[in-house]
Amino acid sequence: MGIAQTRIIERPDFENTNTGAIEISKIELKDSETVLYIDGFGKPNDWIALSSKTYLKGKSGKTYKFLHSEGFEMDKQVIMPASGTVSFKLHMKTLDKKETSFDFIEGESSDEFRILGIKTFKIKSTAPIHCKIKGEVIDRPESNRLILLKKGEDARVSGKYITIRNGKFEYHLDCNNLEGICTYILR
Repeated sequence: MGIAQTRIIERPDFENTNTGAIEISKIELKDSETVLYIDGFGKPNDWIALSSKTYLKGKSGKTYKFLHSEGFEMDKQVIMPASGTVSFKLHMKTLDKKETSFDFIEGESSDEFRILGIKTFKIKSTAPIHCKIKGEVIDRPESNRLILLKKGEDARVSGKYITIRNGKFEYHLDCNNLEGICTYILR
């Protein structure tokens, strides 16, 4: 009898998304299930909803169904708290060990959440410059994310979101040369 193993991917890399309202902060790949740790973002008293028809589609084409949620009621409008952030877990069928990436698909409509090309491994950076950006946001309890941009980029079409948890944030930046960067607090 084998020993059950769990692989954890913190802040998984992905290729594309149609939303800034949800992010996958961690994946647990277990022998019994796949657990997605998700942060939802919005203005206080706005709502967010997810369908129980949500599924994962592996790079192989195989689909993995939703099992249950933890900390979030599916198929209901969940009101955002004063922090503008809600964190929860989605338990999904076990991904095959051969899957190197998968898509998160809420449904077939184009306005439903999609996060595509989510990696089941961490991509090793070949960039020569590695930097850790770490800090605390003071006197802004309503702020839930920062956006990191290269100087001159448009925040509406590029940039990297950095989640603020309990007023703190951390991000690992890899780049090929010294560049000017800007950060903006969202909400």
